[in-house]
Amino acid sequence: MTYIYEWFRFPDTFSVICPNCEKESNCSETCISGNYNGIKQKYKSGKISEKEGEFLAKLNCIHCGYTNESHVLWPKDAYWKFDIKGEMLWAWSKGHAEAILEYIVSKNREQSSNYGSSFYHIPKHFKLAKNRDTVVRKIKKRLKSL
Repeated sequence: MTYIYEWFRFPDTFSVICPNCEKESNCSETCISGNYNGIKQKYKSGKISEKEGEFLAKLNCIHCGYTNESHVLWPKDAYWKFDIKGEMLWAWSKGHAEAILEYIVSKNREQSSNYGSSFYHIPKHFKLAKNRDTVVRKIKKRLKSL
């Protein structure tokens, strides 16, 4: 999906594309402000973001050393995202992507990870049996490429 899933809140840290080297960069929740699910929050400067999913976040890239506050558009800037038959599936981190993969391949689909309740919010498109092979293949391919 190209919009933010209906999460209750972001995790403490999540991964985005580094604006400097385009590799995985970590963001910390303590520095997030912006517009999430229509709730406008003020930046430290007092400016309010008008764009849905836009945040001012502290980025720390372990690859190039980039450390700065930067505007993040979620989920567009998500590092862990997968195009599944024209719809975007995203994950907060590598661990979350692995947990989604485990959830999709599971026949039981019980909440067995730290991300348990997040699986309820994955759009139906990605959970359908007809899309399962594509979801699994794309996530595995991305995980192996790194």
